[in-house]
Amino acid sequence: MSAVLAVGRPSRQVRDTVVRVATYSATRLFALFITVVVAVYLTILVANMGGYVDIIKRGEIREAAMMRVQLDPKLTFLAPEDRSRRVEDIIRLDEQRLGLNRPFFPRSLVYLRDALQLRLGFAERMTSDTGSRLVRNIILDRLRPPSCSS
Repeated sequence: MSAVLAVGRPSRQVRDTVVRVATYSATRLFALFITVVVAVYLTILVANMGGYVDIIKRGEIREAAMMRVQLDPKLTFLAPEDRSRRVEDIIRLDEQRLGLNRPFFPRSLVYLRDALQLRLGFAERMTSDTGSRLVRNIILDRLRPPSCSS
């Protein structure tokens, strides 16, 4: 009697099963997303080496600024105080441009957002198969299966 169903109407058991499977899948998907976010954030923390990367970057900025001022023929006639002030201005502007003037925690959240969106910047020494320096393109090129040539 109850085994016969009206055409087009799913039974209550089928609906309950679909709801259970959907709830389970949504919960697993959410847990997986949180796991990926935590793993990427931990990678950012480890890659920064406890702030050591910031120290390296500041040193590179200082060296580049000093070289720019030394090699600029217009600035060779400036007094030493004016040249050092110019170096400090360049350093300040470059640190602002890279966000090094902000605390690490807010910057790390920006890094997390960019990493989750695969906005990973540009490679310094590597290119993709198409010649692009975008890290996203380099990674995607390496993930593609090799084309089979018959």
